Amino acid sequence: MTRSAATITFRKLLATDPTLLRVRLELARAYFLLRNWEYARREFVAVLSGRLPKPVRQNVLGLIRSIDVRQGFDWSLTAALSPNLTQTRDYVTDEASVLLNGQRLTFRMKRRDPPPFTVDINGAAELRRDAGKLNGTELVAYGVGFFAVSEAPKTMDDKHLVGLRVGVRAIRPVITASAGLRASHRRLLGDDYESRIGLELGIDRRFADGLSVFGTAGGDMLDAHDRQDRDGIAAKLRVGVSRAFSGLGAAGFALSINHEAAQTNYLGFDEVRAEIFGYGDLGYGVRTDGAVFATHLMFGAVQPPFETTRGDTEFGADVTLTKQDFVVMEAFTPFVKLGASRRRSSIEAFGYDELRFGVGLRRAF
Repeated sequence: MTRSAATITFRKLLATDPTLLRVRLELARAYFLLRNWEYARREFVAVLSGRLPKPVRQNVLGLIRSIDVRQGFDWSLTAALSPNLTQTRDYVTDEASVLLNGQRLTFRMKRRDPPPFTVDINGAAELRRDAGKLNGTELVAYGVGFFAVSEAPKTMDDKHLVGLRVGVRAIRPVITASAGLRASHRRLLGDDYESRIGLELGIDRRFADGLSVFGTAGGDMLDAHDRQDRDGIAAKLRVGVSRAFSGLGAAGFALSINHEAAQTNYLGFDEVRAEIFGYGDLGYGVRTDGAVFATHLMFGAVQPPFETTRGDTEFGADVTLTKQDFVVMEAFTPFVKLGASRRRSSIEAFGYDELRFGVGLRRAF
């Protein structure tokens, strides 16, 4: 039996009974041998919350560490299709009121018609090399090229992103930290939109019972190609905690703060986002990844011709259901993604209710 066939067998067993801890551990090992690091790490973390003998638990922590110190080449690819079955974004109003030369005027916002469908393709390729040791800490140099393409003709969702990340990871038995540089370029509606270059930092502290505390931080210089007064700086911080449960998956909480400053104040903003996230097995070979979130966005100043500073609040949820015991082309697993959100703004014309739906394939082997 090949290793990929073994993972399918283990998945079918877990579809019958997701609580089979030994089967999940063997599934994690099979993914590990297949060098599917993302899936292997998630399954190893999940089994940490089960009843494991101490030597086995320490071995699992060691395997997670081995994933972090791994070397060589790895890649990922996800493709999704989101058909516009109905008008998925329903605005509160298409009218906005402004005060111009002492007169109150009302005008209609120009909305682009939604495309019949949107195609999203995301991928990354990573190369890791041994960078030696420092005071007993293993160092691994990494380079990651990534891209994200969203094809939605004649809408603001038609965007292309390419980028590169390079840096060093420092790995100890239960702590992984990283520091590096990143650069990216984004196109919007077929035109150059912005370029960014900056720093990124990250840390993850693991515990034997499946608890993890993590944080990321970064800062960028932003060069806008559409308008010079949008040039500026950006900074982002994200901290959180997650915990494996019942040998089935994990759940956690994260708080993010995002600040962007532009030459023209009303183009800058501050954003705070809180989310509860998790993943786990639902049975029948279906795995769920989901998040419930709340976001508050406040722009830096009043944007003419409006009379008030724009502030948005959004609540929503996203879930992805993956059929893990079904493999397409011996490499990909199918998924369905669903989402809904409600955004309300101090300028009513920017508020809306939205539904999201898509189907796709994700590399599994």
